[in-house]
Amino acid sequence: MQKITDLIIELSKDPFNPWLSTRIAEEYYYMGQTASAVSFYLRTAEYGYYTHGEHVYASLLKAAKCFENQMGREHTVRNLMEKAIAYSPKRPEAWFLLSRWYERNQKWQESYTAAEVGIQNLPSIFFPLPIDVEYAGDFVLPFQKGVAAWWVGRQDESEQIFRDLLKQNLPDVYRNAIKANMDRLNMSYESPAESNRYDDFLSAGFKSVPGWVLPDLPEFLRLLKDVPWNQQGGVAEIGVYMGRFFLLLRALLDKPEPSYGIDIFEDQSLNLDFSGTDKARQEVFANYVHLYDSFKGENVNVIKGDSTSSATQALLSQNIREGSIRYFSIDGGHTKIHTLNDLKLAEKYVADGGVVILDDILHPHWLGVMDGLVEYLSGHPTLVPFAVGHNKLFLCKYSYHQKYLDTASKSKSATKLIEFMGHKLWVVQWVNIG
Repeated sequence: MQKITDLIIELSKDPFNPWLSTRIAEEYYYMGQTASAVSFYLRTAEYGYYTHGEHVYASLLKAAKCFENQMGREHTVRNLMEKAIAYSPKRPEAWFLLSRWYERNQKWQESYTAAEVGIQNLPSIFFPLPIDVEYAGDFVLPFQKGVAAWWVGRQDESEQIFRDLLKQNLPDVYRNAIKANMDRLNMSYESPAESNRYDDFLSAGFKSVPGWVLPDLPEFLRLLKDVPWNQQGGVAEIGVYMGRFFLLLRALLDKPEPSYGIDIFEDQSLNLDFSGTDKARQEVFANYVHLYDSFKGENVNVIKGDSTSSATQALLSQNIREGSIRYFSIDGGHTKIHTLNDLKLAEKYVADGGVVILDDILHPHWLGVMDGLVEYLSGHPTLVPFAVGHNKLFLCKYSYHQKYLDTASKSKSATKLIEFMGHKLWVVQWVNIG
């Protein structure tokens, strides 16, 4: 109580200070003295109306929570939430809490509408609130909409909302709640379109587009696709040849995210290690994208040039947002310089939960790849390996290493856990080359 006493003394010297009123209200709230908390929350709402917008908005919602905890004051609870919405209609928190209030009172259509309006009005940027109002993140509005959708007869919509939410990096409590709902209601974790897109490409494009991809690699990639932290971002590949592996990675995406094919194509004077061919012309790649891309070529971008050149790197910076790539394939120049350069580019552009795939790691003709990799890992790398096989090395951000290591262990082709450059990784296939 001493802290509250000190704060009240301070408030007596500055009685119209909304910030102090909020602090006192919070102290009472977390002591369970909701009646006292309400008076100070409402004091904030009155005296901060024109000067402390976030405090006013949050205090109205916390006052509603106080009355909710007291029970039997449902009309007052809703009224305060609606006042908060009227005060700041573009903020999401009150819409969520109102939707949850309607859910609690089994008014499902109203709950659905509140969540939907909240989603439609959701701003891309807004200032955080000074106090916690039980808003866990923007995912809670779709969550509420998904729950309400089921009860108003929109079962297909509810199922799709839950599937989309599971692709996000959710807190465990929400992820578990969604899975429990889906299991109880016999919902599928994959839509027909999602489940068929990859298989459709394997049955058509994978067999038709020239390239060097080992036939059992797709099954390992399918395993990586299903991990919950690897769900956002596009594809980037340095050295696309005619597009076989690029299009395979595109087929793993859930939607046509911006993707980038980076290659020297017909400019073979830049092919210093003779690892490419002049058959990989830009128009040929574009034609295969047109024929076989799972999203009809939407958001596929071509960047022509050597990845080590300043001009090409400038184009990458202009076109690719850092941290926006879900799968980053490195199959360009096989020299030490190219490999080291391309790993650093991948480090820059790959998403936190994304995967970097380094080609020809085991090929005896291209030892520059191993040379560049060793130098990269000898520094202070952000990317570390978690699996090797199919003539490729698979890397991820250090913070996701254990998660991907656990995922790789579930592969049917996982044969041995080894250590390389101080990092554990799974051998997912013994590769015989030559």
